[in-house]
Amino acid sequence: MFGLSDLMAERGFESIHSGHDKLPRDSAVKRGIKKVVGAFGFTKTYNFVLYTITVGALVGFVLARLEYLNVGGVFLAKAIPGEAYHYTHGHRRIGITIHLIGVLFGGLLAALQFTPIIRHKALWLHRISGYAATTLLLLGNAGAFMIMDTSIGGAPAMRVWFGLLGAATTLGLILAVTNIKRLQIDAHRAWMIRVWSWAACIVSLRLLLLAGMHVVRVYGVELVTALRCDEIFSMYTINAGIPDAQNPAGLIYSECGAGAKTSAVQVLVSSLGTGPESSAAALRPLFLMAAWLALAIHGSLAELYLWLTPAESYRLRVVSYQRQVARGWRKAGDGKDAGLTSTRLGDAPAWWSLPAEEQIKILAGERIAA
Repeated sequence: MFGLSDLMAERGFESIHSGHDKLPRDSAVKRGIKKVVGAFGFTKTYNFVLYTITVGALVGFVLARLEYLNVGGVFLAKAIPGEAYHYTHGHRRIGITIHLIGVLFGGLLAALQFTPIIRHKALWLHRISGYAATTLLLLGNAGAFMIMDTSIGGAPAMRVWFGLLGAATTLGLILAVTNIKRLQIDAHRAWMIRVWSWAACIVSLRLLLLAGMHVVRVYGVELVTALRCDEIFSMYTINAGIPDAQNPAGLIYSECGAGAKTSAVQVLVSSLGTGPESSAAALRPLFLMAAWLALAIHGSLAELYLWLTPAESYRLRVVSYQRQVARGWRKAGDGKDAGLTSTRLGDAPAWWSLPAEEQIKILAGERIAA
């Protein structure tokens, strides 16, 4: 049966696509894009675009904050008003230091982990940087647990956020490492995507915080927050540079009195004031809002990406099956994965983790030879 173009050619008409056929199939721009995408090890352009956005944002965020490793100088000067008071000495100073070291350097190494060309051309580097990134993130979590009681005011909802994020990423790393040790590559991929998506929510948190501050400032929204007297005193000392003898905290807030420097009494502070404590009164509730929203967004996007890429998950599941059989951890045709997956811990059917041809045999009732 002839198509429209064949019929037109038979009648002596020029093909309607003839003008386009004279053009080169791949323009120079398209070839350049393919070369760049291929240089990073990607086969699909949309994956490279997602990589550029997500990993690029993470790397940019980390590089912009490497100066925070100077805790006593840069970090304390740029921290949210009231935070520096708790990080000048003691276990919290140690906690914030190891937290910054862990998450910043761990974040840089994570960028290497999600670069396909490294996995393909230098698997040894992927493994080494993977273990290093995992160790550093766990170190960062340990530091976060050391400071969570006072961080961003230490409100219960804020502590729960720190605890949940730290526990989730720690458990996710354990599952990811356990699965790769059992050659369950598909599950390893899924958990690493989840873990670093959760951890990177701090990037979106900052953007949401800036947006919240803009709304509060433009529309004159008043936020009232309870702050400790000693924190307010430290804000005037550290952030405003006022000597202790001239510190106005005790005069502005009568509840604090002459002992404001060491008083743990809490007073209500409005965000519409002019002192440094007013900035803290706005930033603390907005930070809490942004933290939970960012975590929800990143968690949802991670699951959405995994849901949209079942082909890659299946490919890695088949590779895992083949390697587990070769290692002797699994018999050919055995439907149970060697790793921690739904075939072992849940109710996934026996054929779930097998190659397509063996799935068909099982569904047809045929016996697969071991």
